[in-house]
Amino acid sequence: MKHNFLGKEVLRHENMQACVQDASQQKQLKAWKTELLQNAYEALSVELGYQMLVDSDEE
Repeated sequence: MKHNFLGKEVLRHENMQACVQDASQQKQLKAWKTELLQNAYEALSVELGYQMLVDSDEE
């Protein structure tokens, strides 16, 4: 009976570790996506600003 309890505790611990690791990876992925979006936004802003400058020079 005790062995079974210990086995369940080990499994529970492994499941908790897996959940924590998964949450950590999700958080990392979200941070990476956020950074990617910010970089894309900055690049678009620069490109748009450049296009506006070019357009105003042509007029």
